[in-house]
Amino acid sequence: MSNTDNRCRLVLIVPDIADVGSPAQILSGALRGGDVASVIVPQYGLDDQTFQKHAEALVPLIQDAGAAALVAGDTRVAGRVKADGLHVTGNAA
Repeated sequence: MSNTDNRCRLVLIVPDIADVGSPAQILSGALRGGDVASVIVPQYGLDDQTFQKHAEALVPLIQDAGAAALVAGDTRVAGRVKADGLHVTGNAA
Protein backbone atom coordinates (compact mmCIF):
# COMPACT_ATOMS: atom_id res chain seq x y z
CA MET A 1 0.00 0.00 0.00
CA SER A 2 1.42 3.38 -0.96
CA ASN A 3 1.38 6.46 1.25
CA THR A 4 -1.31 8.04 -0.94
CA ASP A 5 -3.60 5.05 -0.38
CA ASN A 6 -3.19 5.26 3.38
CA ARG A 7 -3.78 8.93 4.18
CA CYS A 8 -6.21 11.05 6.13
CA ARG A 9 -8.70 13.03 4.07
CA LEU A 10 -11.23 15.69 5.00
CA VAL A 11 -15.01 15.44 5.22
CA LEU A 12 -16.74 18.83 5.05
CA ILE A 13 -20.28 19.77 6.05
CA VAL A 14 -21.98 22.63 4.23
CA PRO A 15 -22.78 25.42 6.74
CA ASP A 16 -26.35 26.40 7.65
CA ILE A 17 -26.77 29.51 5.50
CA ALA A 18 -30.12 30.29 3.83
CA ASP A 19 -28.74 32.15 0.78
CA VAL A 20 -27.77 29.62 -1.94
CA GLY A 21 -24.91 31.79 -3.21
CA SER A 22 -23.13 32.13 0.12
CA PRO A 23 -22.64 28.40 0.81
CA ALA A 24 -21.41 27.90 -2.75
CA GLN A 25 -18.82 30.66 -2.36
CA ILE A 26 -17.71 29.44 1.07
CA LEU A 27 -17.63 25.82 -0.05
CA SER A 28 -15.58 26.67 -3.13
CA GLY A 29 -12.88 28.16 -0.91
CA ALA A 30 -13.01 25.27 1.55
CA LEU A 31 -12.63 22.71 -1.25
CA ARG A 32 -9.34 24.36 -2.22
CA GLY A 33 -8.07 24.19 1.37
CA GLY A 34 -7.02 20.56 1.56
CA ASP A 35 -7.52 16.96 0.49
CA VAL A 36 -11.33 16.72 0.65
CA ALA A 37 -12.83 13.24 0.28
CA SER A 38 -16.50 14.17 0.63
CA VAL A 39 -18.95 16.91 1.48
CA ILE A 40 -22.21 16.42 3.35
CA VAL A 41 -25.12 18.62 2.25
CA PRO A 42 -27.63 18.79 5.16
CA GLN A 43 -31.24 19.95 4.83
CA TYR A 44 -31.15 22.18 7.95
CA GLY A 45 -34.97 22.42 8.14
CA LEU A 46 -35.38 23.75 4.60
CA ASP A 47 -38.52 22.71 2.76
CA ASP A 48 -37.97 20.01 0.12
CA GLN A 49 -38.05 22.37 -2.87
CA THR A 50 -35.54 24.82 -1.37
CA PHE A 51 -33.30 21.96 -0.25
CA GLN A 52 -33.25 20.56 -3.77
CA LYS A 53 -32.27 23.99 -5.16
CA HIS A 54 -29.41 24.16 -2.66
CA ALA A 55 -28.27 20.66 -3.61
CA GLU A 56 -28.55 21.44 -7.34
CA ALA A 57 -26.17 24.37 -6.85
CA LEU A 58 -23.72 22.60 -4.56
CA VAL A 59 -23.41 19.01 -5.87
CA PRO A 60 -21.74 19.93 -9.20
CA LEU A 61 -19.33 22.25 -7.38
CA ILE A 62 -18.37 19.43 -5.01
CA GLN A 63 -17.98 16.85 -7.77
CA ASP A 64 -15.95 19.21 -9.99
CA ALA A 65 -13.49 19.52 -7.08
CA GLY A 66 -13.05 15.73 -7.05
CA ALA A 67 -14.96 15.08 -3.83
CA ALA A 68 -18.02 12.90 -3.24
CA ALA A 69 -21.27 14.80 -2.71
CA LEU A 70 -23.40 13.24 0.03
CA VAL A 71 -26.96 14.49 0.51
CA ALA A 72 -28.14 14.13 4.11
CA GLY A 73 -31.22 12.02 4.62
CA ASP A 74 -33.30 12.58 1.47
CA THR A 75 -32.96 9.83 -1.14
CA ARG A 76 -35.24 11.64 -3.60
CA VAL A 77 -33.12 14.79 -3.64
CA ALA A 78 -29.91 12.72 -3.75
CA GLY A 79 -31.16 10.92 -6.86
CA ARG A 80 -32.52 14.03 -8.58
CA VAL A 81 -29.28 15.98 -8.20
CA LYS A 82 -27.10 12.97 -9.03
CA ALA A 83 -25.27 13.02 -5.71
CA ASP A 84 -22.61 10.39 -5.08
CA GLY A 85 -24.33 9.08 -1.99
CA LEU A 86 -26.57 9.56 0.99
CA HIS A 87 -25.53 10.52 4.52
CA VAL A 88 -27.72 8.85 7.14
CA THR A 89 -27.60 9.56 10.86
CA GLY A 90 -29.03 7.54 13.70
CA ASN A 91 -28.17 4.67 15.97
CA ALA A 92 -27.06 1.25 14.79
CA ALA A 93 -30.42 -0.35 15.60
